[in-house]
Amino acid sequence: MPGSRVRTAVASSALLVVAVTGCDGSGDGSVVAPRKALSACETLIGREGVEWAEAAAPVPVEESTQGRLDLAKAERWYQSSAYAWDPSKADKTHMSIDPPVCEIGPVGAKVEARSVEISYGGSISGFDKLESGSEQLGEGVRVISVNQDVRLVLWTGTRDETLRSVHVRCKVPQTPEGQEDGMPLQGMMSDSLTNDRDDKNRLTYLLRSAHVVVEAFDCENHPTVPTQLPDGWRSG
Repeated sequence: MPGSRVRTAVASSALLVVAVTGCDGSGDGSVVAPRKALSACETLIGREGVEWAEAAAPVPVEESTQGRLDLAKAERWYQSSAYAWDPSKADKTHMSIDPPVCEIGPVGAKVEARSVEISYGGSISGFDKLESGSEQLGEGVRVISVNQDVRLVLWTGTRDETLRSVHVRCKVPQTPEGQEDGMPLQGMMSDSLTNDRDDKNRLTYLLRSAHVVVEAFDCENHPTVPTQLPDGWRSG
């Protein structure tokens, strides 16, 4: 009917006005600004984590997007390690260079510049091998047990680089029994940028990134990843 076509045209025009001008229909002429999408690092460690890196760095910094994986690609990267895991070779160290998911470095810097970098992939070691003083991890490496699903590792690193990792028992669908223990998920933070001598910030934001990643990944066992360090983590 003609009346129906008129109402439809009016409604369509109103929607077009909102879409083009951003008017929210409140009648006060206000404009709704489009929401800015979160960057990869903001998604993983929050704006607070990015601000920590900015404040702790000796130079102005920015987030790099070169060669960075998104969470969907990072999940596929981890799944490839999980599918390739062989229970008969569980004692062997898994060596892998995982592309970063988040990277913060000096403004305008080249690829080799100092940075705070977080990457995700298959664990270098089985979950039960992640023990302080274990032969597989090496001398001086410290492990913090967060809960039954999560462990943090403080690697010895070098004078110019601090390495910290988080390991999560994540069972990938259609993998052999025990995969979550033999090839858990690993998140690695490499920090050659900041002057922060306290590990609390690094470990907190690394743990928060693992919480975000596990929420996004398809882990059949639904591991629990907290966003805060456990009590007594400095001595545990």
